[in-house]
Amino acid sequence: MKVSLLTLAVFLCKTACGIHLDTAFERDWTEVTFGTLENVIELSSDHTFGVDDNKYLYKLDINDRVEYYIDLALHDGKSYELVGPYIATFSDDNKVSFHREASGVFVDSISLKAPLQQIAYGPNGVFVLLQDNSVTLWNGEASFYLGKVEGSEISIHQYDLDVYIVSNDSLYKLVGDELVEEAHTFPKKNLKPVLSSAHIKKNHKVGAASAGRAVLVPKPDSIAKIEKSQHLQHELTSASLLVRYFLKLKDHALDLGQFISSLKSSQSSAGVLENDDEYHVGSLLVYFNDEHQLLTARDTTDGSLLWTTELPTKGPLLNLISRGSNIIVVSEFGYVLVNSRDGNVISTERVSQPIQKVFELSTADGFETSIGVKLPEGFKILFDNSLVSSQYLLETQDNGLQGYKLLDQELIPTWKLNVNEALIAVSRNGKQVSNAVGIPRYDRSVLHKFLNPNLVAALTSSEGALGLTLLDGVLGRVYFEQIVSSDEVAFDTAKIVQRDNWVVVSYVSQKDAPEQRIVVYDLFTDSTFADNDEISSFDHLAVNVSSKSFIYPERIAALAVTDTKFGISTKSVLIFTEEGNLVEVPKHILNSRRIDDHKLTQNDFMDDFKMTPYQPVIQKDASKVLNHKLKLRSDGSDQILVQPTELESTAVVCVVNSINQFCSIVLPSLSYDILSASFPKMSLILTLIALLAAYLVSKSFVSTKKLQDKWLD
Repeated sequence: MKVSLLTLAVFLCKTACGIHLDTAFERDWTEVTFGTLENVIELSSDHTFGVDDNKYLYKLDINDRVEYYIDLALHDGKSYELVGPYIATFSDDNKVSFHREASGVFVDSISLKAPLQQIAYGPNGVFVLLQDNSVTLWNGEASFYLGKVEGSEISIHQYDLDVYIVSNDSLYKLVGDELVEEAHTFPKKNLKPVLSSAHIKKNHKVGAASAGRAVLVPKPDSIAKIEKSQHLQHELTSASLLVRYFLKLKDHALDLGQFISSLKSSQSSAGVLENDDEYHVGSLLVYFNDEHQLLTARDTTDGSLLWTTELPTKGPLLNLISRGSNIIVVSEFGYVLVNSRDGNVISTERVSQPIQKVFELSTADGFETSIGVKLPEGFKILFDNSLVSSQYLLETQDNGLQGYKLLDQELIPTWKLNVNEALIAVSRNGKQVSNAVGIPRYDRSVLHKFLNPNLVAALTSSEGALGLTLLDGVLGRVYFEQIVSSDEVAFDTAKIVQRDNWVVVSYVSQKDAPEQRIVVYDLFTDSTFADNDEISSFDHLAVNVSSKSFIYPERIAALAVTDTKFGISTKSVLIFTEEGNLVEVPKHILNSRRIDDHKLTQNDFMDDFKMTPYQPVIQKDASKVLNHKLKLRSDGSDQILVQPTELESTAVVCVVNSINQFCSIVLPSLSYDILSASFPKMSLILTLIALLAAYLVSKSFVSTKKLQDKWLD
């Protein structure tokens, strides 16, 4: 059967229909919970200003979304006031700081010679009245002493182009940089007062901050998509071939109409990803509030609240796990299974004894996750899925690591790693390691990576030193041990992440002066291990480790690693700092093989991806800061969540704590599978249409020529 022209047109349109992805400036959002604001000022009912309990001054929009905040403690501020286009903050030591009201950017600070009495805005700048009745003018760049007035209050007025100050019944004219008292040569009613539109409320409650835990889950398919799949299934089972053909033509016509309408809408909203659901760029950020036992879900594309559910949990939260299209909330005395589509509770189960440990178990189909819990009386599986016959599990304890083998729903201890003092942090390799087994070198040899999916990295403390242990999670075999730092280390700042064949450790050294350090370890092996199709943890594996230490300019609060669906994109380390910045640091920056003993040669540049000379200090790069619009706040419970999407180049990343919820996207290898917003889509479509028209026109000429050639023969 010949393909219809309508079907061909739909194919050409879909071929040219690229996916438009916003820049990070337009796709990120921030949700802040800070309880009740005090000293609230409403400005024209569109914006609200207020101070929270931690002395942060917030500016909120009409939907209570934070536009920016100012840390009053940085300027010794105790209170504030809106003064024209500025926000003035006041301290106890007679210092006034000015910020721009539109952006919150700090402008200037002035020190007063006496306590503040009143502040007012006029055409020339900000007028400051002190308690000794002296007046100072700040014009946006510098401050000037103008003179004294008689009263304890002032009002700024304007007549023609002159500026006047009225205090009590006295009138003062601003002449240059001084006040001149004048007789009333014209009626006071001719003076035009400079007024403010702000008014004050008592308080403004937005939402109480509370500790909790979050997880990213793929957005479930929409009802319309499910119904469309069912409709297509019905078409396939139809008995009549002709009916199926016309139904298919109808679907193509609808697709063509949707495409044409999308072209019209894309002109007004260029750069918008129109297929978020299809490519899972729009995931769900699910957050559990410990204090109120509330489970909430937000769309990661715009932060919109999708649903809120109060759960009948008992005891503190132990784990929050994504299981297919559902979410499992495990508390101390049971679990709740929640539908991620609408937040409805599917089932609950309580246990009589407190749950000691929660394990995620692999199922035979590999799609859904089963849950096992360790109880004082034994081990229990919460979901009766067909599990993998034997699994190896790992339990983190205060004094070490304990390995188990799960056999016939029974936990069998296999090995244990004891530490001298304390186990600080543990990291495990991802479920899927990189497909790139080695690094090609300049001499065409290959540096083989040590890719062990069972690799476990543990940070320990021993006699004041910070130690690193790399071991196999199945056998407990130790591959590598090293003292990361023997200096005085703040152990509560130690963090660790790993992926594929590398491990990154961060900590604060307190020797001499506090210094944030990052140490990277790259693991390599010989070709015998790398060339084998099947590798067992029982095999003897040779591991070669190289390391480099770096200094980071900001203190690190949390670490994570980017992840994509197939692991083709390059990796980046995500760093959330205590200053409130979420920074993407490419892995090639944290490379232990960077040259530090000679000048780079051409062979060195060809020896690794983006090889650069070793520099101990990682410089700040503003283009790698993901939260461009608003600095976040760290509270010690910071989580960095990463969710791969169906686009290999793109991953969803969120930062969550009791104060902030922030989501954006990250492109570690740039957008190689995404068309930019400036892509000439219409030109491509017109080119395809022109080629199709040329084909149809030339087809008849070619047929005529072939017929003539046959007659001549």
